[in-house]
Amino acid sequence: MPAPSWRRAWRSHVWLVYLCLGLIAILVYGQFPTTGGPRAVRLVIYLCLSASAAGAVFLGLRRQELADRRPWLLIGISQVMYAIGDGAFYIFHYVLDITEYPALPDVLYLGHYPLFVVGLVLLTRRRTQERDIAGLLDGSMFLLAAVLLSWLYLIAPQVRADHDLFVGVTSVAYPAMDLALLGVAIRLVLGHGSRPPAFFLLAGNLLANLTADTIYVVQQTNGTFEVGNYLDAIWLTGNLALGAAGLHPTMVDLTRPASPRAQARSGRRLVALSSAGLVAPTVLAVQVIRGDLRDLLVAVAVSAIMMILIIVRMAGLEADQRRLAITDGLTGLRTRRYLETEMRLAAGRVRRTGSGMGLILVDVDHFKSVNDRFGHPAGDQVLTEVARRLLVVTRPGDVVARYGGEEFALLTLNVRGDALADIAERLRRGVGREPVRIVLPAPRVPDPPARTGESGAAGSAEPTRARGQARSGAGVRGDTGEESLLIAVTVSVGAAALPDHADDTFALVAAADRALYAAKAAGRDRVAVGSARPGHDVGGHDVGGHDVGGHDVGGHDVGGHDVGGHDVGGHDVGERVGSSRQPPAPDAVSAVVSRRTRW
Repeated sequence: MPAPSWRRAWRSHVWLVYLCLGLIAILVYGQFPTTGGPRAVRLVIYLCLSASAAGAVFLGLRRQELADRRPWLLIGISQVMYAIGDGAFYIFHYVLDITEYPALPDVLYLGHYPLFVVGLVLLTRRRTQERDIAGLLDGSMFLLAAVLLSWLYLIAPQVRADHDLFVGVTSVAYPAMDLALLGVAIRLVLGHGSRPPAFFLLAGNLLANLTADTIYVVQQTNGTFEVGNYLDAIWLTGNLALGAAGLHPTMVDLTRPASPRAQARSGRRLVALSSAGLVAPTVLAVQVIRGDLRDLLVAVAVSAIMMILIIVRMAGLEADQRRLAITDGLTGLRTRRYLETEMRLAAGRVRRTGSGMGLILVDVDHFKSVNDRFGHPAGDQVLTEVARRLLVVTRPGDVVARYGGEEFALLTLNVRGDALADIAERLRRGVGREPVRIVLPAPRVPDPPARTGESGAAGSAEPTRARGQARSGAGVRGDTGEESLLIAVTVSVGAAALPDHADDTFALVAAADRALYAAKAAGRDRVAVGSARPGHDVGGHDVGGHDVGGHDVGGHDVGGHDVGGHDVGGHDVGERVGSSRQPPAPDAVSAVVSRRTRW
């Protein structure tokens, strides 16, 4: 039985109520003095707010169905340890009058850091499934700048001070733990993934704690720290932000894998990176001007590491730009420009070595019908799957490119004669071996009446209306309303080789294009190979004839041009056309899909 609407509304806004009540409690907390009788009320408010953050996280874990509970579980346990540390601190100071440093509260405070850091690491790994080198480099630059500043103004003074061993170790441990927390926090912020409200609340907790901890160490170093000063308000606000993140409905989104996205290169990020890169040389200059050269080597080392990181980052950006320039955004194949460049280079090697190379053009049959019937997103899915299947059946070293629209191209080396025809036939069979599954979003527009007379047309499909889990090869409508169906996809293939069918790359493209035209004119879903130039024997077979694979294309007349002869639009064709099967009739295609949808 579904929960009443008022209860659902309450659950979706309980985080806001918690946050508002907590802020009011902080204001009340600040009104009580740190000495005298009312101090007990102040202590109770502080401990309740600190412990409430842990309770809110565990309540969120109970209410939400998380894909991975470990990150939030570790964060909640760390907050429990933090709250216990708060209780021990105030009991030591106000009840037992123990002000020694370090003491048991410091052990508890420092012990919560590793749990929180591990929880954030698991959360980041859960959100980011792929390697993000750019984000890692950017985060390293920010962290290096923080390490240098922390060493100069927080850690080094404690190391050089005449402290007891335990005092020195504890004083160094706080900024060191904060640096570890800062490192994973930067990785989380710069990484992939959505940024729902729970993300910003968690980031607010990290920012508040890191800020207060840094000021605390500075005050401890200067001897100005007083129990109950304004830092309590910052720590408590951070605790509230963590509790609100645990109660927010989008808490579950932080543990879901994120889809890859391009790294942001906004002006703010570039300004931040530039500022981080300038920290080391600026600090180095200040130290030299002040005449304090004790940390000169540290500043020089950080500057050198940052310079290396900047160089690596620039090299990565250049590689990304080059990859984007030569990669088709939809299919992931090479672009036509890249293919043409590789063709020119390969042609030079062919002339020097006397080897051969082949160009194969692949065109998806009746692709326009897919876009007309199912929409362009479905057409994009078909193109992506065709590209994947082409890559599966190609040889290592072959260049597969998207030539334009629904047309693909393959550049293959060291092939002559029948080997080229075999490769082309393997491509045709690899694409058409089984229907292509596409997913249509809901609600789906009713299909127009099925077209007839399109033999082997892409887009011939019969979706199954069953509900449930989609199985491989079955068309179904899932519980989300999306409909999965199968489309029979075939391709026409035209091939030509250098030097068998052409003298240069321009003639090679023209010969392959004429062969592709002949394959489409002969009925589609077949292979055509360019005719041999005079004086060239291709594999001992007559490729100037017209009967190959049992299919006679000598009798086809297309658009007034005699394909059976050698003149198509004024061009000498003389292609051979072959196919291992005739294009299936519309009834046959429907039968194939129907058989695959019965389970």
